[in-house]
Amino acid sequence: MYLKRRDFILNEILGSGIGSVLLGAGLTLMGVITGWLVSAVSSRPASRDNRSARSGLEARQLAVRTVIALDEFVGACHAAVSDTPEFNPADPSEFVFHIDDPRLNLPRDVEWSVLQPDLAEQILWMPNRLRNVLDGLDLA
Repeated sequence: MYLKRRDFILNEILGSGIGSVLLGAGLTLMGVITGWLVSAVSSRPASRDNRSARSGLEARQLAVRTVIALDEFVGACHAAVSDTPEFNPADPSEFVFHIDDPRLNLPRDVEWSVLQPDLAEQILWMPNRLRNVLDGLDLA
């Protein structure tokens, strides 16, 4: 299946070097979020110190699972940016990418309340923000 407008725009973005900038920004964002997760888990407020050691272990495990999901997402973003489109010989304006849009698969069935509320909310909003970006690219 050959895609037209959206893929043409994506090709223009990737071909102009903006794709590399976006990948770098994604990797930087990944580092910031990882640092935020680690600091949020390791420097809990005094009220959270009263929780059992099990709660701290659950928070660390959730943080690790979240970082792994973000790492897979960044890898998928890199693959999407590096994908070379296949052009239709009959119509060079039509082309198709071989890699699907990146997906962020956060851990399911976990207790997000073991993390600080602002951190948990930021993480839980990420899939929605990604959908908004992909929808914006579809409209462009």
